[in-house]
Amino acid sequence: MSNHNLMLKNIFNNFPQKSQLKFILLFISISFSLWIFTKLSDKQTAKISFPVEFINTPDLIIIEEETENNVSLTLTSSGFDLMLYSFKNAIQLNLSLATYNSGNGLIDLSKQNFQIQKQLFEGTIINEVYPPVLNFDYSKLSRKKVRVSVNDDLKFMSGYNKFSDWDIEPDSILVSGPNSIIDTLKHIPTQAISYDNVNSDIDEFVELSKIHPLLEYNRKFVDINLSIKKYTEKTLSSPINIINLPDSLSIRLFPQTLEVSFIIPIESAESVNSNNFYFFCDYLDSNFGNKDILIIKLLEKPEMTARVKWEPKYVNYLIRK
Repeated sequence: MSNHNLMLKNIFNNFPQKSQLKFILLFISISFSLWIFTKLSDKQTAKISFPVEFINTPDLIIIEEETENNVSLTLTSSGFDLMLYSFKNAIQLNLSLATYNSGNGLIDLSKQNFQIQKQLFEGTIINEVYPPVLNFDYSKLSRKKVRVSVNDDLKFMSGYNKFSDWDIEPDSILVSGPNSIIDTLKHIPTQAISYDNVNSDIDEFVELSKIHPLLEYNRKFVDINLSIKKYTEKTLSSPINIINLPDSLSIRLFPQTLEVSFIIPIESAESVNSNNFYFFCDYLDSNFGNKDILIIKLLEKPEMTARVKWEPKYVNYLIRK
């Protein structure tokens, strides 16, 4: 044994036992780190899956959200680079180079090699791209004017009520999105609004609900206003009319009048009388169902009335020829 090695052995033996163990562990850690560094510096080949981000989408084209957006690249690069690719951002694919046919789009990835290569570390070699062709579903963009509705939950203070619908400005908006969604739209609701003990007019600037992530609105907010009135209850006697009665017949109803009750703003109560209501029975209904009675229906009522109820709901009748 050389004097140099003997000297190192003597130094090591002179360490306390615990220090000897720490020295061994430190030596192993350094050796392992050097080995890992050497391995990661070497060229290696691995298959790595990347999420896909579409760019340069043509006008009037919307990519369906359920499209499978992943590609696998077999790459040769340093171990360091391959490890970092696990944390790399999505691979961008240029949709201006895709083909479009009846809702199905195709991207030939062999035509995007240069685009992909620019997004990789320098010196990385692309051995294979899978799948060679990426399929995706798309829809053509449609636009439609859709009415706005208020999603409300109102609880009124005793003696107060609304006597008209919400005044919405604007009452409709322009919605853009896939045909398959646009065609089903009937209305766009606002975000939910809730009030308790309402006793005065409501005037709010509210946001519209985003009912689907692929839909775009030409505006995000609308003004809404609702008139609230203090009301009184009123009851009137109103005649029952008959329609569609042949000229050759006459009919007698039992009873000939009904009692109608309703609520109305206090300031309008005196202006309403029985002539403002139109109740009727349809003679043609006698050909269906129960032939002994006719259902009473309401055709007209004053605009500022609510909770309209009437008794009776039907009449008996006698036909005279």
